[in-house]
Amino acid sequence: MNTAALSLPTARIPLLPLLSFACALNSLLPATALSVRESGWFAAFGGGFGHSFVLWLSLLVALRLTLGVREATYTPHPRIYPVCALISLVLLIPSAMLSWLLCALSAVLWHQHCATRSVHRIAAGLLVVIALREPMTHLLLKLFSGEILAVDAWLAVQVLGLINDDFTLSGNIIAQSNGHSLLILTGCSAFGNLSLALLLWLALQLDRQRQVTGDDALRIAGVIFTVIAINTLRLSLMGINQHWYDLLHGDNGALICDSLTLLAPLFFVRWRTRHVSHPAD
Repeated sequence: MNTAALSLPTARIPLLPLLSFACALNSLLPATALSVRESGWFAAFGGGFGHSFVLWLSLLVALRLTLGVREATYTPHPRIYPVCALISLVLLIPSAMLSWLLCALSAVLWHQHCATRSVHRIAAGLLVVIALREPMTHLLLKLFSGEILAVDAWLAVQVLGLINDDFTLSGNIIAQSNGHSLLILTGCSAFGNLSLALLLWLALQLDRQRQVTGDDALRIAGVIFTVIAINTLRLSLMGINQHWYDLLHGDNGALICDSLTLLAPLFFVRWRTRHVSHPAD
């Protein structure tokens, strides 16, 4: 019997990529199912199935990078298989946050087993960022929500101060002597939108350039500044009077502001593709 013919072609089995994307889909499933059950397929599709369209687009970019190579450029160590089996078992626990963490772990293992500067390594790195964004955002908002909201409120008061000095700040509350006040909660903070904007920029940047270099520091700073400026302007206007609050806090106003926030990264992506050499895939 030819034992060589029966040997497992480990370099050609995309186990780690499959497991990483399976964990990501498992993370998206609960909110997706709830959205479809409550709104129907058409309305759920229009709402991103309960998730930001940035998340879906970033996953599609990671998948495109993965499928864009003709042959796997990683060689899993045999000890990886028991780890993958354990991850698969833990994945049965119905927790979206746990699934994101398992996705990050799988993607890290995938990243470590990729050839240096391979396209698979880029895809794995992007998937790590995608997976960690959700739990890290929740953790930071839970631990430092007071400080984050206080910064949002302080920035808004600085803009309102250009109008008049009738605005007072107390923590995350902006008040006026006429009785109108604005309570800034986590949903109004720039923090969540900023994480999505940076993820969108990273996904598009890697899709076009296959790398992020030190030259992109100013571009990243531009994304951060623009997103914070848009959110600060919105909060400032909402703090003026009830009319502005109703206008910008309603569905249409929120949609316009969110759209502007997610359009901002497009201006800071290097769309012109550089010819960067990579190992043959």
